Amino acid sequence: MTPLEKFVQYIGEEKLKDHNIKFFLQVEEKCIKDAIMYSLDEDGHTGDWKLKFADDYYKKLKEQK
Repeated sequence: MTPLEKFVQYIGEEKLKDHNIKFFLQVEEKCIKDAIMYSLDEDGHTGDWKLKFADDYYKKLKEQK
């Protein structure tokens, strides 16, 4: 479970209905993937496998409950 999902669970979805929760989750996903890509770039890694690695990492993070 991502930090944003934990926050939504803690606050309650009914209190956040005025906001687009999906949008915030998408922004969080992009931030996490961008951070992974940046760190791999800084280490000199290249190739399309970085995208797969970032996607797989985020999927595993979401599966953790």
